[in-house]
Amino acid sequence: MTVIDTPHQLARDVMPAASCGGPVESRLAALRELQARHPLWGCRLLAGFARGAFSRGDLRYIFSQYPLYTSSFTRAEPDQYSG
Repeated sequence: MTVIDTPHQLARDVMPAASCGGPVESRLAALRELQARHPLWGCRLLAGFARGAFSRGDLRYIFSQYPLYTSSFTRAEPDQYSG
């Protein structure tokens, strides 16, 4: 199973076809279960936050990386779209 297939497989496991038409509460519960089982929530970074494992300096470093990460994306200038 690939990373792309994982959410779809989880959806089939957690929300069988018979339950998709049920009351809002049961569908919401199934959605919350699907969210809780998603691989994103098991990543080491979020686990570290949950444990309180990071110092103020660690957090400063982690969040300082965001501008570096986003600056690596290609940003198209508006004149590139005009003919």
